[in-house]
Amino acid sequence: MQMSGDGQNIENIIMSPLSGSNQGPQDVDDETTGVPLQSCALPTFKFVSVEPSKLHPSPPPQRVSTMVAALTALSAALLVAVVQANPPGYGGPSGPVIKVDTNCKYQEYDGTGVSEAFQRGLVIHELNAAAQNLVLDFLFTTKGAGMTILRNGLGSATSDPFDLMKSIAPVAPASNSSALNFIPLPREDEYQVWLSHQAISRGVNTIYADAWSADGYMKTNGTDSYGGYLCGVTGTSCASGDWRQSYANKIVKYIQDYAANGITVKYVGFLNEPDLNTTYASMQSDGRQAADFIEVLYPTLAKAGLKTQIACCDGSGWQQERERLTGIQLAGDESKLGLVTAHGYSDYPSYPFNTTKHVWQTEWSTFDPINYAWYSGGNGFQSDGITWANNIHNLFAVSNANGHLYWWGAANTTDNQSLMFVNGTSEVRVTGRLWAHAHFGKQFIRAGAYRVDATVTGSTALNVTAFENTDGSTAVQVINNSNDTLSVHLQGLNFHHGAQTWLTNNLHNLTEGYAATRHGQNGVVAQPPIGDLTGSMHTMSLAVLDTQLSTLLGKPSSTTNILPTDELRILRHFHAVTSRSMGSEATQKILHRNVLKRAWGHPYLMHMALAVATAHMRRLNVNESIPRAGKQLSVVEARHWQRALLLHREELSTSNSEYDARYDARVETTFLTVVYSFALEDCLPLNAFSTGSDDLLLHALSPLAACNGFRALRIIEGPRGSSSTWLPVLMATASGSEHGAFGSERPGIDGLPAALVDLCGLNAESTSDSDEYHRVLRLLAPVLKLKPSTDNFPKLFSVAGRSWLTVKPLLLRKDHRALLLVSYWFASLHQIDQWWLTARAKSSCAAIVAYLVQESDDDRIHRLLEYPATFGRCGLSRIWEAG
Repeated sequence: MQMSGDGQNIENIIMSPLSGSNQGPQDVDDETTGVPLQSCALPTFKFVSVEPSKLHPSPPPQRVSTMVAALTALSAALLVAVVQANPPGYGGPSGPVIKVDTNCKYQEYDGTGVSEAFQRGLVIHELNAAAQNLVLDFLFTTKGAGMTILRNGLGSATSDPFDLMKSIAPVAPASNSSALNFIPLPREDEYQVWLSHQAISRGVNTIYADAWSADGYMKTNGTDSYGGYLCGVTGTSCASGDWRQSYANKIVKYIQDYAANGITVKYVGFLNEPDLNTTYASMQSDGRQAADFIEVLYPTLAKAGLKTQIACCDGSGWQQERERLTGIQLAGDESKLGLVTAHGYSDYPSYPFNTTKHVWQTEWSTFDPINYAWYSGGNGFQSDGITWANNIHNLFAVSNANGHLYWWGAANTTDNQSLMFVNGTSEVRVTGRLWAHAHFGKQFIRAGAYRVDATVTGSTALNVTAFENTDGSTAVQVINNSNDTLSVHLQGLNFHHGAQTWLTNNLHNLTEGYAATRHGQNGVVAQPPIGDLTGSMHTMSLAVLDTQLSTLLGKPSSTTNILPTDELRILRHFHAVTSRSMGSEATQKILHRNVLKRAWGHPYLMHMALAVATAHMRRLNVNESIPRAGKQLSVVEARHWQRALLLHREELSTSNSEYDARYDARVETTFLTVVYSFALEDCLPLNAFSTGSDDLLLHALSPLAACNGFRALRIIEGPRGSSSTWLPVLMATASGSEHGAFGSERPGIDGLPAALVDLCGLNAESTSDSDEYHRVLRLLAPVLKLKPSTDNFPKLFSVAGRSWLTVKPLLLRKDHRALLLVSYWFASLHQIDQWWLTARAKSSCAAIVAYLVQESDDDRIHRLLEYPATFGRCGLSRIWEAG
């Protein structure tokens, strides 16, 4: 659950469904939208959360050039405690009370979203891969805002310099009755087709296409800008005649073009802020005039066999839209609408519209100087995160809207029109506003959810919204607008299956925690032992955690300071940041959800997690959260690394009958060992393979040796991992007969690269048993066909693990062919951008290339070095060319 805090914040609470009960939304009659179905009295629960002791100034914005750097903005999990319903001695609520009634339902939830109109899709498209994925993931996945709606701009301009949207019929036909001169979608609709595909692949389920204006030749003023009206609607008289049908035909063709690209446009709008006359694309209309066009567009869509529904009218404010909706209703055309749309500029969202249609707020932002903060202390109040959390709350709770869209998601703007700021092709900065949207995104509220009744008594500082999902879970958003920590009592929800919590304030960006309903000595249990533990509340719990961790790590606990140890702060970093920066997406989820829970029962895993997190903090120069930073981090890191290796070695030497939890702990420790082996040093010396030192050579090869740990673990455990949470990841290495780590090692040379076959002297009779090169190449060759990506991590690392025992003696004697093959592996890894991997993979590859260029006189090896030196981006293309 997310509740309270010292300082302005928003908290999200997800209550799991009660076992055996049907907590799903009840049927809601559209005619009663906005009217509660019923009210109920439900049992009382108390929830208490610990927050930072005082408001902290928001840190300066970070330069974000990779996914890893972006994730450093994430902070610690929330420490929470829950008291079960009416424990012994409970005398009733003593603080603010939130009552949630899931039987009292309001409107259906459609989602949140953004637009990238006016060529902002191009801006995202031109980012480098890391920054591009960061933007797309933060907008459309649960790593960030979790939006499910994309609003595309339907162009009307005759050309497409930046900031304009070109029409698909830019040249006027001979007359209003002539067929339009259609052209293909210009640059894939200014990269909006590409963006739609990217968004849909990340979970977006609704594409809304909206036109700012009809083409100029269809309007009274002859241009798509500066207002004007569509020829043919009430009050117009155009020498060229009535252009309503042509405009409808153009909209239909646009939707069909998207369909041809595999994209369904669910809603289409034909106006944007029709109450305004602007210097950019715009077209004016009142309600009666909008109805005039709806009467043409509706049958045109139906005749074309399209299920796309009409949206109208994107008024610049709530009142401006209300006036146009009234005009449509008076004309008798409301039934032809699928969606009512309004903006939040001229008039903030207020009381609900008088309609049975779903209502979206489809564009809103501010234009004051750039503000990245969650709470800016009264300065920039229009644009900080907490303001937008309250705006979204009011939209759902007061205006009964079904959906909310910010203006731009990411853009190269100089004010607050976007949730993320883009500079060039590699820099992205994230604002507090994005995290406000995340609390109302799909991580918590999913399609088919209904807003349910949530009331607050005892405090005017709290704004609360609640939604019930179709699976019976309930999401509660709690905004604390005060500077005080508030102990809040929650009524009406069952904690039998626990609660999950997320927090955002000046120190946290959607930070996850956990609440459980178990009795402690006084009915309060803090779980897990991770959080921003700088507050003064619940110090007894913090002292217990300090003692428990000190006992686990084999060190004395503090007797004079009950604040958490440095290790607890490092664990916070691992949980919130490091765990989300290693391996494939599936790997990251397991690490984030499970490692620290298991680590409390397995000291070797705890030590390894601390070592890796400390290495990560040093890389990111995260010093402010550790009082004795700098060189002290190196000492802490080395101690945990050495202790982890010793304990893990002892663990692997023991019999393992309790294979479930211990197997997973062993897998996680092995994975973190691989990570740390790569992260141990930023770069390998360029002469690592030229020197005669066996120690340096073994050190250079240590990442490959670490990968062998997975193979060794599999041999030790046998089939015991069948119930492991890691099974999907491990089995991914065996997927497909060609690429599987446990797949074919068939004899012969079928499927092997001819140039490498020739170099290694293989033939049709070669087998993995008879030829050491055959085994290595048979494992490596399929992986070289894979795109270097985090999704292919399991296969890439399984190759090293399976081939290590074969290739090790070759590498120790610096066999040129074996070194070449290993350089290909390092080159593939180097192309995957992760903090712990890239530098070591690149420098290892470079060291091998430098050695082979200098020492090998085999022209075939020199030719084959082109891939690692150039295409593998190991940075030695000039050395290779010179060699």
